[in-house]
Amino acid sequence: MDPNNSQPNMDLIAQAVGVSRTTVHRALRDKGRISESTRRRILAEAQRLGYRPNLLARALSEKRTATLGVILVAADSYWTSQLIAGAEQAAREHQHSILLATTSADPALERRMADLLLAKGVDGLIVLPADPETNAGFYRGLLAEGVRCVFVDREMRGVPTDAVTTDNLQVGRLAAEHLLSTGRRRLAVVTRASGAHWLQTSVQQRTEGFTQLIRAAGLPPPRLLEVEAAPDQDPVERVRDQVAPLLIGNHRPDGFFGVGDRLAYGAVQALLEAGVRVPEEAGVVGVNDSEWNDYLRVPLTSVRQPMRLMGAEAVRLLLRRLTDGTDGAVPQRILLQPALIVRCSSAPLAARLA
Repeated sequence: MDPNNSQPNMDLIAQAVGVSRTTVHRALRDKGRISESTRRRILAEAQRLGYRPNLLARALSEKRTATLGVILVAADSYWTSQLIAGAEQAAREHQHSILLATTSADPALERRMADLLLAKGVDGLIVLPADPETNAGFYRGLLAEGVRCVFVDREMRGVPTDAVTTDNLQVGRLAAEHLLSTGRRRLAVVTRASGAHWLQTSVQQRTEGFTQLIRAAGLPPPRLLEVEAAPDQDPVERVRDQVAPLLIGNHRPDGFFGVGDRLAYGAVQALLEAGVRVPEEAGVVGVNDSEWNDYLRVPLTSVRQPMRLMGAEAVRLLLRRLTDGTDGAVPQRILLQPALIVRCSSAPLAARLA
Protein backbone atom coordinates (compact mmCIF):
# COMPACT_ATOMS: atom_id res chain seq x y z
CA MET A 1 0.00 0.00 0.00
CA ASP A 2 1.28 3.48 -0.88
CA PRO A 3 1.99 5.24 2.43
CA ASN A 4 0.89 8.53 0.87
CA ASN A 5 -2.50 7.08 -0.02
CA SER A 6 -4.92 7.32 2.91
CA GLN A 7 -7.70 5.47 1.07
CA PRO A 8 -8.16 2.05 2.72
CA ASN A 9 -7.94 -0.89 0.34
CA MET A 10 -8.34 -4.66 0.37
CA ASP A 11 -4.69 -5.22 1.32
CA LEU A 12 -5.14 -3.23 4.52
CA ILE A 13 -8.33 -5.13 5.38
CA ALA A 14 -6.60 -8.46 4.72
CA GLN A 15 -3.70 -7.49 6.99
CA ALA A 16 -6.00 -6.40 9.80
CA VAL A 17 -8.17 -9.54 9.68
CA GLY A 18 -5.31 -11.95 8.98
CA VAL A 19 -6.60 -13.39 5.72
CA SER A 20 -5.56 -13.23 2.08
CA ARG A 21 -6.51 -10.45 -0.29
CA THR A 22 -8.47 -13.02 -2.34
CA THR A 23 -10.56 -13.89 0.70
CA VAL A 24 -11.31 -10.21 1.26
CA HIS A 25 -12.28 -9.85 -2.38
CA ARG A 26 -14.68 -12.78 -2.14
CA ALA A 27 -16.26 -11.48 1.05
CA LEU A 28 -16.81 -7.99 -0.31
CA ARG A 29 -18.31 -9.38 -3.53
CA ASP A 30 -20.34 -12.02 -1.65
CA LYS A 31 -18.89 -14.73 -3.86
CA GLY A 32 -16.98 -17.93 -3.23
CA ARG A 33 -16.84 -20.22 -0.23
CA ILE A 34 -16.04 -18.32 2.93
CA SER A 35 -17.14 -19.10 6.46
CA GLU A 36 -19.83 -16.79 7.75
CA SER A 37 -17.71 -15.76 10.74
CA THR A 38 -14.81 -14.75 8.46
CA ARG A 39 -17.15 -12.86 6.17
CA ARG A 40 -18.59 -10.92 9.10
CA ARG A 41 -15.09 -10.03 10.40
CA ILE A 42 -14.03 -8.78 6.98
CA LEU A 43 -17.20 -6.70 6.48
CA ALA A 44 -16.90 -5.25 9.98
CA GLU A 45 -13.27 -4.25 9.36
CA ALA A 46 -14.12 -2.78 5.98
CA GLN A 47 -16.85 -0.69 7.61
CA ARG A 48 -14.51 0.39 10.41
CA LEU A 49 -11.88 1.53 7.92
CA GLY A 50 -14.43 3.25 5.72
CA TYR A 51 -13.52 1.12 2.72
CA ARG A 52 -15.27 1.97 -0.54
CA PRO A 53 -14.76 -0.22 -3.62
CA ASN A 54 -13.50 1.36 -6.81
CA LEU A 55 -16.69 0.86 -8.79
CA LEU A 56 -15.28 2.45 -11.93
CA ALA A 57 -12.29 0.10 -11.99
CA ARG A 58 -14.57 -2.87 -11.39
CA ALA A 59 -16.89 -1.82 -14.18
CA LEU A 60 -13.99 -1.39 -16.62
CA SER A 61 -12.46 -4.74 -15.74
CA GLU A 62 -15.74 -6.63 -15.90
CA LYS A 63 -17.40 -4.52 -18.61
CA ARG A 64 -20.27 -4.08 -16.16
CA THR A 65 -21.58 -0.93 -14.49
CA ALA A 66 -24.12 -2.42 -12.05
CA THR A 67 -26.80 -0.20 -13.59
CA LEU A 68 -29.99 -1.30 -15.34
CA GLY A 69 -31.98 0.79 -17.79
CA VAL A 70 -35.75 1.01 -17.23
CA ILE A 71 -37.92 2.42 -20.01
CA LEU A 72 -41.60 3.15 -19.28
CA VAL A 73 -44.40 4.86 -21.16
CA ALA A 74 -44.76 7.26 -18.20
CA ALA A 75 -43.77 7.46 -14.56
CA ASP A 76 -46.59 9.62 -13.17
CA SER A 77 -49.25 6.99 -12.50
CA TYR A 78 -49.74 4.94 -9.36
CA TRP A 79 -49.15 1.60 -11.04
CA THR A 80 -45.93 2.68 -12.80
CA SER A 81 -44.66 4.19 -9.54
CA GLN A 82 -45.21 0.81 -7.91
CA LEU A 83 -43.32 -0.92 -10.71
CA ILE A 84 -40.41 1.50 -10.28
CA ALA A 85 -40.40 1.01 -6.51
CA GLY A 86 -40.23 -2.77 -6.90
CA ALA A 87 -37.45 -2.54 -9.49
CA GLU A 88 -35.40 -0.15 -7.36
CA GLN A 89 -35.71 -2.28 -4.25
CA ALA A 90 -34.67 -5.47 -6.05
CA ALA A 91 -31.80 -3.65 -7.74
CA ARG A 92 -30.52 -2.31 -4.39
CA GLU A 93 -30.70 -5.78 -2.87
CA HIS A 94 -28.27 -6.90 -5.59
CA GLN A 95 -26.00 -3.82 -5.35
CA HIS A 96 -27.36 -2.36 -8.58
CA SER A 97 -29.05 0.90 -9.46
CA ILE A 98 -31.47 1.87 -12.22
CA LEU A 99 -31.56 4.64 -14.79
CA LEU A 100 -35.12 5.59 -15.75
CA ALA A 101 -36.41 6.95 -19.06
CA THR A 102 -39.97 7.59 -20.27
CA THR A 103 -41.36 7.65 -23.79
CA SER A 104 -44.82 9.30 -23.67
CA ALA A 105 -46.01 6.26 -25.68
CA ASP A 106 -43.83 7.31 -28.63
CA PRO A 107 -42.08 4.32 -30.27
CA ALA A 108 -39.43 6.54 -31.90
CA LEU A 109 -38.60 8.12 -28.54
CA GLU A 110 -38.46 4.64 -27.03
CA ARG A 111 -35.72 3.69 -29.51
CA ARG A 112 -33.77 6.84 -28.72
CA MET A 113 -34.03 6.23 -24.99
CA ALA A 114 -32.82 2.64 -25.39
CA ASP A 115 -29.84 3.82 -27.43
CA LEU A 116 -29.09 6.55 -24.89
CA LEU A 117 -29.20 4.19 -21.90
CA LEU A 118 -27.00 1.65 -23.67
CA ALA A 119 -24.55 4.40 -24.57
CA LYS A 120 -24.38 5.27 -20.87
CA GLY A 121 -23.30 1.71 -20.19
CA VAL A 122 -26.34 0.06 -18.61
CA ASP A 123 -25.91 -3.70 -18.34
CA GLY A 124 -29.40 -4.48 -19.67
CA LEU A 125 -32.85 -3.07 -20.32
CA ILE A 126 -36.27 -3.47 -18.71
CA VAL A 127 -38.89 -2.10 -21.10
CA LEU A 128 -42.61 -1.43 -21.00
CA PRO A 129 -43.16 -1.21 -24.77
CA ALA A 130 -45.12 1.73 -26.15
CA ASP A 131 -46.32 -0.24 -29.16
CA PRO A 132 -46.87 -3.96 -29.81
CA GLU A 133 -45.30 -4.01 -33.27
CA THR A 134 -43.42 -0.91 -34.40
CA ASN A 135 -40.14 -1.58 -32.56
CA ALA A 136 -40.03 -5.36 -33.01
CA GLY A 137 -37.16 -5.17 -35.52
CA PHE A 138 -35.25 -2.77 -33.30
CA TYR A 139 -35.37 -5.13 -30.31
CA ARG A 140 -34.52 -8.17 -32.43
CA GLY A 141 -31.43 -6.26 -33.50
CA LEU A 142 -30.47 -5.49 -29.89
CA LEU A 143 -30.87 -9.15 -28.93
CA ALA A 144 -28.69 -10.18 -31.86
CA GLU A 145 -25.99 -7.84 -30.53
CA GLY A 146 -26.12 -9.55 -27.13
CA VAL A 147 -28.14 -6.90 -25.27
CA ARG A 148 -30.18 -8.44 -22.45
CA CYS A 149 -33.75 -7.20 -22.34
CA VAL A 150 -36.88 -7.96 -20.29
CA PHE A 151 -40.34 -6.69 -21.23
CA VAL A 152 -42.80 -5.83 -18.46
CA ASP A 153 -46.62 -5.64 -18.47
CA ARG A 154 -46.78 -6.06 -22.26
CA GLU A 155 -45.20 -8.35 -24.81
CA MET A 156 -44.07 -7.79 -28.36
CA ARG A 157 -44.92 -10.33 -31.01
CA GLY A 158 -41.93 -11.87 -32.77
CA VAL A 159 -39.36 -10.67 -30.23
CA PRO A 160 -37.85 -13.68 -28.40
CA THR A 161 -37.04 -12.08 -25.10
CA ASP A 162 -37.98 -12.56 -21.45
CA ALA A 163 -41.19 -10.99 -20.14
CA VAL A 164 -42.87 -10.42 -16.79
CA THR A 165 -46.58 -9.69 -17.05
CA THR A 166 -49.82 -10.06 -15.21
CA ASP A 167 -51.99 -12.96 -16.35
CA ASN A 168 -54.23 -10.63 -18.33
CA LEU A 169 -56.57 -13.38 -19.47
CA GLN A 170 -57.25 -13.98 -15.79
CA VAL A 171 -57.80 -10.24 -15.28
CA GLY A 172 -60.68 -10.39 -17.75
CA ARG A 173 -62.03 -13.61 -16.29
CA LEU A 174 -62.08 -12.20 -12.76
CA ALA A 175 -64.04 -9.16 -13.91
CA ALA A 176 -66.55 -11.25 -15.86
CA GLU A 177 -67.00 -13.79 -13.09
CA HIS A 178 -67.65 -11.02 -10.58
CA LEU A 179 -70.19 -9.16 -12.70
CA LEU A 180 -72.03 -12.40 -13.45
CA SER A 181 -72.07 -13.30 -9.77
CA THR A 182 -73.89 -10.05 -9.01
CA GLY A 183 -76.68 -10.83 -11.46
CA ARG A 184 -75.53 -8.79 -14.45
CA ARG A 185 -76.23 -10.36 -17.83
CA ARG A 186 -76.03 -7.54 -20.40
CA LEU A 187 -72.35 -6.76 -20.42
CA ALA A 188 -70.03 -4.33 -22.21
CA VAL A 189 -66.26 -3.88 -22.47
CA VAL A 190 -64.81 -0.37 -22.59
CA THR A 191 -61.44 -0.43 -24.36
CA ARG A 192 -59.19 1.58 -26.61
CA ALA A 193 -59.78 1.71 -30.38
CA SER A 194 -58.64 -1.54 -31.99
CA GLY A 195 -57.18 0.16 -35.04
CA ALA A 196 -54.58 2.05 -33.03
CA HIS A 197 -50.98 0.83 -33.18
CA TRP A 198 -50.69 1.23 -29.43
CA LEU A 199 -53.39 -1.32 -28.61
CA GLN A 200 -51.37 -3.52 -26.31
CA THR A 201 -51.30 -7.27 -25.83
CA SER A 202 -52.36 -6.73 -22.22
CA VAL A 203 -55.55 -4.95 -23.30
CA GLN A 204 -56.33 -7.56 -25.95
CA GLN A 205 -55.88 -10.39 -23.46
CA ARG A 206 -58.11 -8.76 -20.83
CA THR A 207 -60.87 -8.39 -23.41
CA GLU A 208 -60.36 -11.96 -24.59
CA GLY A 209 -60.49 -13.39 -21.06
CA PHE A 210 -63.66 -11.44 -20.29
CA THR A 211 -65.34 -12.58 -23.50
CA GLN A 212 -64.30 -16.22 -23.02
CA LEU A 213 -65.99 -16.44 -19.65
CA ILE A 214 -69.15 -14.69 -20.84
CA ARG A 215 -69.46 -17.15 -23.74
CA ALA A 216 -68.81 -20.09 -21.39
CA ALA A 217 -71.78 -18.90 -19.31
CA GLY A 218 -74.01 -19.26 -22.37
CA LEU A 219 -74.51 -15.52 -22.80
CA PRO A 220 -74.10 -13.37 -25.92
CA PRO A 221 -70.64 -11.81 -26.26
CA PRO A 222 -70.24 -8.44 -24.55
CA ARG A 223 -70.74 -5.24 -26.48
CA LEU A 224 -67.37 -3.71 -27.34
CA LEU A 225 -67.04 0.05 -26.88
CA GLU A 226 -63.81 1.23 -28.52
CA VAL A 227 -62.79 4.66 -27.31
CA GLU A 228 -60.93 6.92 -29.72
CA ALA A 229 -58.28 8.73 -27.68
CA ALA A 230 -54.59 9.47 -28.14
CA PRO A 231 -52.19 7.27 -26.12
CA ASP A 232 -51.31 10.11 -23.76
CA GLN A 233 -54.88 11.52 -23.59
CA ASP A 234 -57.04 11.08 -20.51
CA PRO A 235 -59.91 8.94 -21.84
CA VAL A 236 -62.54 9.88 -19.25
CA GLU A 237 -64.22 12.57 -21.35
CA ARG A 238 -64.16 10.41 -24.48
CA VAL A 239 -65.72 7.48 -22.60
CA ARG A 240 -68.51 9.69 -21.27
CA ASP A 241 -69.34 10.81 -24.81
CA GLN A 242 -69.28 7.31 -26.31
CA VAL A 243 -71.05 5.39 -23.53
CA ALA A 244 -74.06 7.74 -23.55
CA PRO A 245 -75.69 6.26 -26.73
CA LEU A 246 -75.61 2.77 -25.16
CA LEU A 247 -77.77 3.95 -22.29
CA ILE A 248 -80.88 4.66 -24.38
CA GLY A 249 -83.67 2.07 -24.28
CA ASN A 250 -84.47 -1.02 -22.24
CA HIS A 251 -81.52 -3.10 -23.38
CA ARG A 252 -78.72 -0.97 -22.05
CA PRO A 253 -75.81 -2.90 -20.49
CA ASP A 254 -76.09 -3.54 -16.76
CA GLY A 255 -72.41 -4.40 -16.34
CA PHE A 256 -69.33 -2.58 -17.68
CA PHE A 257 -65.70 -3.76 -17.71
CA GLY A 258 -63.19 -0.99 -18.30
CA VAL A 259 -59.81 -2.47 -19.28
CA GLY A 260 -58.21 0.35 -17.27
CA ASP A 261 -59.45 2.31 -14.26
CA ARG A 262 -59.71 5.58 -16.18
CA LEU A 263 -61.92 3.90 -18.77
CA ALA A 264 -64.08 2.39 -16.02
CA TYR A 265 -64.33 5.74 -14.25
CA GLY A 266 -65.48 7.34 -17.50
CA ALA A 267 -68.23 4.73 -17.71
CA VAL A 268 -69.34 5.51 -14.15
CA GLN A 269 -69.49 9.21 -14.98
CA ALA A 270 -71.56 8.56 -18.12
CA LEU A 271 -73.98 6.35 -16.22
CA LEU A 272 -74.51 8.84 -13.42
CA GLU A 273 -74.99 11.74 -15.83
CA ALA A 274 -77.62 9.69 -17.71
CA GLY A 275 -79.51 9.07 -14.47
CA VAL A 276 -78.48 5.40 -14.26
CA ARG A 277 -77.74 4.48 -10.67
CA VAL A 278 -74.40 2.80 -9.89
CA PRO A 279 -74.41 0.10 -8.63
CA GLU A 280 -78.20 -0.28 -8.29
CA GLU A 281 -78.85 -0.38 -12.05
CA ALA A 282 -75.39 -0.97 -13.52
CA GLY A 283 -72.13 -2.30 -12.14
CA VAL A 284 -68.63 -1.26 -13.22
CA VAL A 285 -65.23 -2.93 -12.84
CA GLY A 286 -61.84 -1.48 -13.81
CA VAL A 287 -58.21 -2.59 -13.85
CA ASN A 288 -55.11 -1.37 -11.96
CA ASP A 289 -56.65 -0.57 -8.55
CA SER A 290 -55.58 3.06 -8.69
CA GLU A 291 -54.90 4.84 -5.41
CA TRP A 292 -57.93 7.12 -5.86
CA ASN A 293 -60.48 4.31 -6.33
CA ASP A 294 -61.55 4.41 -2.67
CA TYR A 295 -62.29 8.14 -2.81
CA LEU A 296 -64.49 8.43 -5.88
CA ARG A 297 -68.16 9.38 -5.66
CA VAL A 298 -68.81 5.68 -6.27
CA PRO A 299 -65.72 3.73 -5.06
CA LEU A 300 -64.52 1.63 -7.97
CA THR A 301 -64.16 -2.15 -7.99
CA SER A 302 -60.92 -3.00 -9.78
CA VAL A 303 -58.61 -5.88 -10.65
CA ARG A 304 -55.26 -5.23 -9.01
CA GLN A 305 -52.02 -6.02 -10.82
CA PRO A 306 -48.96 -6.82 -8.65
CA MET A 307 -46.89 -4.01 -10.14
CA ARG A 308 -44.29 -3.82 -7.35
CA LEU A 309 -43.68 -7.55 -7.70
CA MET A 310 -43.55 -7.16 -11.48
CA GLY A 311 -40.73 -4.63 -11.22
CA ALA A 312 -38.81 -6.78 -8.75
CA GLU A 313 -39.20 -9.96 -10.81
CA ALA A 314 -38.05 -8.17 -13.95
CA VAL A 315 -34.85 -7.05 -12.21
CA ARG A 316 -34.18 -10.52 -10.81
CA LEU A 317 -34.76 -12.13 -14.19
CA LEU A 318 -32.48 -9.67 -15.96
CA LEU A 319 -29.74 -10.14 -13.35
CA ARG A 320 -29.95 -13.91 -13.71
CA ARG A 321 -29.38 -13.54 -17.43
CA LEU A 322 -26.45 -11.21 -16.84
CA THR A 323 -24.88 -13.40 -14.18
CA ASP A 324 -25.41 -16.76 -15.88
CA GLY A 325 -24.54 -15.52 -19.34
CA THR A 326 -27.50 -17.42 -20.74
CA ASP A 327 -27.39 -16.07 -24.27
CA GLY A 328 -29.63 -17.97 -26.64
CA ALA A 329 -31.64 -19.50 -23.83
CA VAL A 330 -35.35 -20.07 -24.33
CA PRO A 331 -37.14 -16.84 -23.34
CA GLN A 332 -38.79 -17.02 -19.95
CA ARG A 333 -42.30 -15.67 -19.39
CA ILE A 334 -43.34 -15.00 -15.80
CA LEU A 335 -47.10 -14.63 -15.29
CA LEU A 336 -48.18 -12.90 -12.08
CA GLN A 337 -51.65 -13.42 -10.67
CA PRO A 338 -54.11 -10.52 -10.33
CA ALA A 339 -56.58 -9.98 -7.47
CA LEU A 340 -60.12 -8.58 -7.53
CA ILE A 341 -60.67 -5.66 -5.11
CA VAL A 342 -64.42 -5.27 -4.61
CA ARG A 343 -65.92 -1.86 -3.84
CA CYS A 344 -69.29 -0.16 -4.18
CA SER A 345 -69.40 0.20 -7.99
CA SER A 346 -70.29 -3.48 -8.42
CA ALA A 347 -72.24 -4.25 -5.26
CA PRO A 348 -73.82 -7.73 -5.34
CA LEU A 349 -77.45 -8.11 -6.37
CA ALA A 350 -78.53 -8.91 -2.81
CA ALA A 351 -76.98 -5.67 -1.57
CA ARG A 352 -78.58 -3.71 -4.40
CA LEU A 353 -82.05 -4.98 -3.51
CA ALA A 354 -81.64 -4.63 0.24
